[in-house]
Amino acid sequence: MLLTLDEIENVLRKTLPYVPEKDIHYTAETITNTIGEWREVDVSEIGARLSVQCRDICPLGEAYEKGLNIRAFIAKT
Repeated sequence: MLLTLDEIENVLRKTLPYVPEKDIHYTAETITNTIGEWREVDVSEIGARLSVQCRDICPLGEAYEKGLNIRAFIAKT
């Protein structure tokens, strides 16, 4: 997992300041429990560099074209 439980909770607290602490903790635990269910992919593998149209029709392709650092995750099958 890229982030620890504490890091996820801190982000949620900052983003959602009015959400009860128990809900923050539950949500963070749910996110961390997905370890192993998702895999990180390079967006160039899913078309960003393969298709000329990708940057025109997809926000990920557009961001990739601009040189932004993108981390994408897909469900493992």
